[in-house]
Amino acid sequence: MALSRQLFIDDRDPSITYDPGSQGASPWAQQGTEGEFMGTTTYITSEGASAEIRFSGALITVYGTITSTSLRTQPDDPMTEYFLDSDTPSSYQARSTNNVQKQVQFYRSPSLSPGPHTL
Repeated sequence: MALSRQLFIDDRDPSITYDPGSQGASPWAQQGTEGEFMGTTTYITSEGASAEIRFSGALITVYGTITSTSLRTQPDDPMTEYFLDSDTPSSYQARSTNNVQKQVQFYRSPSLSPGPHTL
């Protein structure tokens, strides 16, 4: 019988690599409030940033926070793209509301063959 378990990884986990970007200063910032997983959140301050996680498993899900329309600094709702094992990207278009939305599912992979993967 195969064992199945879930592993939750916080955005501050060292297994996540945040690309410093090409604009000189890092586009990444960190904060966090109650209601977010482990009270933390990592976000970008400019477009074009990327992060990578290497994992071993058969599924991965990404959750995030969507800022309220009154706190947003960009005119458009945020969009993220996910590349799993260098395959065709999957996009998520956030829908801002008047309230901050926490622990929103941004991405869920299809079932994967057990083993190493990169997102």
